[in-house]
Amino acid sequence: MMILNSLRRCRTQIAMARAIAIVLVSLFCDAAADAQVLPTIYGVVTDVEQKPVTSAVVTLFSNDGATIADARTNGDGSFQLRVADGDYVARVSIDRIPVADARVQAPSASPIRITVGEFTAQPIPPPAETRAGNTGESQTQEVRVFYATDRERSPVPGTRGYSYTASRSAASDPLSFGSCLVSVPRDKRVGQLEAASLFRFDFRGSADGVMISKVTLQDEATFLRDVSTRATVGGRKVLVFVHGYNTAFSDACRRSGQLAYDLGFSGAPVVYSWPSRGGKAEYLADEESIQWTVPHLKHFLEKLATETGASIQVLAHSMGSRAVVQALAQSVSMKAGSIRDVIFAAPDLDSDVFMQNLASMTSKAKRITLYASSGDKALAASRVIHGNTVRAGESGNRLLVAVGLDTVDASTVDTDFLGHSYFGDSSTVLRDLFELIRFNAAPDDRFALARIEEPKRPRPYWQFRR
Repeated sequence: MMILNSLRRCRTQIAMARAIAIVLVSLFCDAAADAQVLPTIYGVVTDVEQKPVTSAVVTLFSNDGATIADARTNGDGSFQLRVADGDYVARVSIDRIPVADARVQAPSASPIRITVGEFTAQPIPPPAETRAGNTGESQTQEVRVFYATDRERSPVPGTRGYSYTASRSAASDPLSFGSCLVSVPRDKRVGQLEAASLFRFDFRGSADGVMISKVTLQDEATFLRDVSTRATVGGRKVLVFVHGYNTAFSDACRRSGQLAYDLGFSGAPVVYSWPSRGGKAEYLADEESIQWTVPHLKHFLEKLATETGASIQVLAHSMGSRAVVQALAQSVSMKAGSIRDVIFAAPDLDSDVFMQNLASMTSKAKRITLYASSGDKALAASRVIHGNTVRAGESGNRLLVAVGLDTVDASTVDTDFLGHSYFGDSSTVLRDLFELIRFNAAPDDRFALARIEEPKRPRPYWQFRR
């Protein structure tokens, strides 16, 4: 009997061992099968001069933001990742600083190429002076500003990053995309851009002024996805700022960040930067560049409206108004009503040309607003340069008033010494913009405006109360 029981126990143990072996083999086979079906993504990371970027971390994210896999680039800038079929976002980081995003699809027949560039790839800790007392509360607010530009990228001397020059980009592939972080002091006077920071190449966040702390390159698909996501969080709104003459790329980004902060804008702030040479002696060269940028801006606005589905508000300043007027005067492929507002601040273009295109613009936008001033010395100088042709941003007897146009005379507000940047320098104008952009308020419903009716004019206009 004892021998029989021993034999039975032996059979049971053998059976259990067989079962465990079958399970282990099954798991091993399943794992091997999974490994076989997972495609390998091959890629290479380079800078804009096509030099390999080594020791960068490439992280793959799903569309809902979950981390899928990561790898480090080799000496030739190459990397490989094993993932299931699908669409992903690849993020490249250097020294733990994200420097580029790109859309990735698996499987991919050809290697993925990701180009990186940033003003600085060094970690930028918040300076000690940006903390208020012992409260730990930051004295600066970081605003993420998206950008599109048709300027040429160029290395920044002494850094591992790249900036955008006044030169035009390649006509075959004109637009570059990305985002930047703009540091704005919380106690900054509304509308204030400190002059010292205009003239030094300093991108560290600081309580002393409005500064750029980081710029990240993106491909078009990632840019549009991120803008759409941000717009959704902020009430499906996108504010596009098109700067004027004598404006460098970094200044355009800083101004856009300052405006978004001052206006309390919760959607996606976007700056479109065209190749302004950023010099007062380069006015005629900038006039040529603004014509060159018209088709690029038109394409960009179409893409933005189609891909994001957001309500778009365009704020154009000075010579940038020329590109906006001409882009909207053309046939635009977008859903009717995509553009909620077009706001012209001190527009530097022929007033007759503006009026010729007004009807076409009103068919594209729900509301068109014009801020003009009789104290704008820059526009007065432009009028002389252009054979005494009246500029659309001038006021007084030259003030443009028309059906389909909300005209605001800003002659009474305090501005800079040229009177040309009042849209961003005057707290009065900014508060009016706040009511217009944030609440879609009509002129009669905006606190600072007084309605002016004159028999000789086709409709009323508005003036800032004294």
